[in-house]
Amino acid sequence: MNFNCGQDLCYVQPQCDSEYSSRINAVVLVKKNYAVDKTSSTAFLDSIYEGMITGDVKAILNIRGSKARPETAELGGFGNQSIKVGNTSHTLEYVDQFIKENQAFYNAIRSGGSRYDLYYFTKELIWDASGSQITLYGDAVHTDGPTDLLEGMATIKWVQKGSPLAIFDDYDSDEFLEGLYYEVNNLPSPYSISIGPDVTATFTMLGTLNKSVDTDCDVIYSIESIDADYLTYVESVVVDAATGLVTITTDESETPTGSFNIKFKITNDCSDCTVGYFEVTVTKTL
Repeated sequence: MNFNCGQDLCYVQPQCDSEYSSRINAVVLVKKNYAVDKTSSTAFLDSIYEGMITGDVKAILNIRGSKARPETAELGGFGNQSIKVGNTSHTLEYVDQFIKENQAFYNAIRSGGSRYDLYYFTKELIWDASGSQITLYGDAVHTDGPTDLLEGMATIKWVQKGSPLAIFDDYDSDEFLEGLYYEVNNLPSPYSISIGPDVTATFTMLGTLNKSVDTDCDVIYSIESIDADYLTYVESVVVDAATGLVTITTDESETPTGSFNIKFKITNDCSDCTVGYFEVTVTKTL
């Protein structure tokens, strides 16, 4: 009957009009068994980045999202109350421009959303919707315009008592939306190398994260793709998975000459969720 129940909080009346942006630009899913530090926005984002490296956090960035007013259940009241306020059902919808690369992710999470806590971001604010069981599904949407671009539509639903709170208002939105990835800074990008006949040439990639993140995960290097005709020009291309040392060997033949492209992938031994790429052009000369 709500006699003397709940907190007695003040209503905050700022001196200036509110100018907070409304669009939701990112959604972050955190595994419920992964600890997030909420003592400050810096600590929070640090733990988010660490979880992105290990695969415990899924960050869906640069989206176009909205959240309409939720539906709150009105139950039968008691005593002199006409109604009793029940739980609130929330729906967050967003457009994902990277649906082609992530339809498999959305297919998989249809039945696994309850493993995650939800946080969502606007330009100035971080919102905490953790603690509830969420449902998430997303699908590619095909329109008939000749210049239309492929997009995906995703929906997140959950029920909680009340509405999510904005927990931080001092984070750098542009920096966060840049994402987390590996890059190679010890070599120019894109990188080109020329090699003659009967030669073994080497170079080493040093993959580092684009942000300072405390992690125990070791970097792993591999070949993501290579031109199909590369064996026309060289005998072999080998990359050391642990060190990033690339060894290219040619035979004694002076012909044919030409170029081919290699795309290297950089990730880590904890998960394959945080990646980077480095492109190299190899030219066989006389």
